[in-house]
Amino acid sequence: MSTTTLNEDTNQYLRDGSGVGPLLNAVLAPLASLKFTVALLAMSIFIILAGTLAQVEKDIWQVIDEYFRTPIAAIDFKIFLPPSFWKAFSSAPMPVIPYKFWFPGGQLIGTLMAVNLLAAHLIRFKVQAKGWPLISGLLVILAGIVLTTLVVTTANNPEGLQAQPWLTYDVLWWCLAAAAIVGYGGLIAYWVRSPFNRAQLALIGNGLLVVLGAGTLYLIGMLFRGERLSDSAMRILWQLTQGGGVGLLLLVGCSLVFKKRAGVVLLHAGIGLMMFGELLVGLTAIEGQLQMQEGETVNFVQDIRTIELAVIDRSDPKADHVTVIPKNVIERAVQNKTAIRDERLPFEIDIKEFQQNSALRKLRKDDKNLATKGHGLEYFAEKVRPGSGTDQDSKVDLSAAYVAFRDKSGTELGTYLLGLIFSAQNENETITVGDKTYDVALRFKRTYKPYKFQLTDVRKDDYIGTDTAKNYSSDVRLVDESRNVDRNVHIWMNNPLRFAGETFYQSGYHRDPMTQIEGTTLQVVTNTGWMIPYVSCMIVAIGMLAHFLITLTRFLSRADAPTMHFVGGRGTLICGVATFAICAVGVLMTFSRASSSKVKDGEFDLNAFGSLPVVADGRTKPLDTVARSSLLVISSGKQTFNDHNDKSLPAIRWLLDVMAKPEASFKHKVFRIENPEVQQLLGLEWRERFRYAPEEFLPKLEKLTEQAELAHKQDKANVSVYQAKILELEKKIGILDLLLQSFQPPNIRQESAREDLMAAVQRQQALRQRHPPLVIPPEEKGGQWDTFASGWTRNLVSSTFLN
Repeated sequence: MSTTTLNEDTNQYLRDGSGVGPLLNAVLAPLASLKFTVALLAMSIFIILAGTLAQVEKDIWQVIDEYFRTPIAAIDFKIFLPPSFWKAFSSAPMPVIPYKFWFPGGQLIGTLMAVNLLAAHLIRFKVQAKGWPLISGLLVILAGIVLTTLVVTTANNPEGLQAQPWLTYDVLWWCLAAAAIVGYGGLIAYWVRSPFNRAQLALIGNGLLVVLGAGTLYLIGMLFRGERLSDSAMRILWQLTQGGGVGLLLLVGCSLVFKKRAGVVLLHAGIGLMMFGELLVGLTAIEGQLQMQEGETVNFVQDIRTIELAVIDRSDPKADHVTVIPKNVIERAVQNKTAIRDERLPFEIDIKEFQQNSALRKLRKDDKNLATKGHGLEYFAEKVRPGSGTDQDSKVDLSAAYVAFRDKSGTELGTYLLGLIFSAQNENETITVGDKTYDVALRFKRTYKPYKFQLTDVRKDDYIGTDTAKNYSSDVRLVDESRNVDRNVHIWMNNPLRFAGETFYQSGYHRDPMTQIEGTTLQVVTNTGWMIPYVSCMIVAIGMLAHFLITLTRFLSRADAPTMHFVGGRGTLICGVATFAICAVGVLMTFSRASSSKVKDGEFDLNAFGSLPVVADGRTKPLDTVARSSLLVISSGKQTFNDHNDKSLPAIRWLLDVMAKPEASFKHKVFRIENPEVQQLLGLEWRERFRYAPEEFLPKLEKLTEQAELAHKQDKANVSVYQAKILELEKKIGILDLLLQSFQPPNIRQESAREDLMAAVQRQQALRQRHPPLVIPPEEKGGQWDTFASGWTRNLVSSTFLN
């Protein structure tokens, strides 16, 4: 027996006429090597892993700049030993690992991938056209490149606003629907007149035609009903349509030049455009936030990722004069322990202490206070751990600094506590030098704009029964005298405003706790190439589809005649039998479900009970879904439980016991507690599957509560495995308690009915903050759902005390 190994041979591309010549092929061969491709993919996976681990201690934007948007990354060895890993295996203090190593960053890896892809195309792909077809194909490709550039660069109109389609959305919808219907008809005609044996296409073609046919019928139904997608969806559809038109034009050109390789070439071109878009974003994109309250006018954008120290001279009645000290100058002064001196500053600035993140509290007598004037005489800033990419709350660092000021002659002007929390409330410190007064503030970096936004109204819509936002929306007045723009704009979630090369996304909503004035937060992104993702995705999609169809056609064309006759004689019968079998199985499953759902006389109908509507997590869903999702968390992955006879029962039965027989539900072993230390704390014995009943550990609930309080006080980065399991069990018990409080009516004693009712109402108001499941529908349209306990109480009051 002989064995032949097929190795990568670049010379084959020279023999069949591929490549760009012997000399360049020899130079490009190492760059086009598949081994080089695999090595680059491995390096990209490693840099992504390193960047992910680095977010344990660093902010996500810091990781992006240091690992991905840089040619060379300096990777700390310590990121490969996260604190949680160390604490899981050792109780000793975590060792300090100060060393780093250099590794190719995201920019370098991406550039090498682009070079690898381009080199592979140059030496492997052969131009298959000659003469006029070649010239025509190149001209069509050139036209496609020009059209792509126009689509990307003309996304905004001369006023700076997002360009509108030259067709109305209604006409665009009809055109796209007509194109889809005509395309489906053409697909059917091709399938019927196909030169291939139908049995070969039956499994693929029939299924595809059925799916597309269902979509086409639904589309036709929408047209007859006069319905279409919303304006926001039509806006995205218009952008994808432009990208699709560009992709089809490029596909025509690639088909003329590369013929059967057209799909692959177009696919790679789309990926290349996508990579270029990311490079453009990394080099030119700027992000910031625009925050304002109702009635307020703002003409600046702030970057919450960095800070600046601003010295403001308000002596000129026409305009404020601001001198800004950027963060890097502040950090360099702190590191070198030198004062900041500049002729443009009215005084010297000495940063005594800088805190990247701080917690502000009232000053105590035993505090070592550096401040001698201003807010620092009342408040004290404590240094806390800066935010990282793994923090679930994603809070912004509230930087603070103790800053000493001296005039040019060296006379002390005082040491002040400056912080972002003060500047956010426009509480700046005031410093007097001679006869002039200056405001000083540590604030987020600001960029002033030629336009102004005035917030007219802001709205927050929540999901039913929660305070989770379903939608934010802002009505603003946009004024830009340089572009002769003065108009009212409505911005809401997933429907941004594009103006002056910037995109304004609805990002947040806030209400001042003191004044109750509502405010909005708009995320502002400067990205001139925002259309590139739409265009590149459509080019990739069209290239993939073309390559698939070309490959499928070639495969079917290569089938041997005897095989075709064999399949043709019996293929239709086989496909018919397979289709009948699938339908029969579906019918049998339907009948079996129907028969199993029948309830015997005297039995409780769990299926009907589980289908009752309930509002949970902001959505209306069956009660059975609430039971399953609750038990899934409590039991760590199971949606059934075993009773005392070891019989498996559904989750809805467990919930029914919680509602009607709490004492019986406490006997069900549904809580999974696998940590030995937690078991020891609660006095539980080890058992297989780690399932325990509430009645087994609730007597030790006080000890669990004490440990949970200690775990809550611990910094999240220093929480041990034991404490994490304590908090996990506390969450599970909280779910059970929430269900009990929601479905159990209050105990109203006759001798103290009024006091018990008042206490019950207070408990139910507090329960609302925990977002319980709501089972009582509103009596009137637009009303609110309510819990069973609250509805029972209201009914008791109305029927007993109000009659």
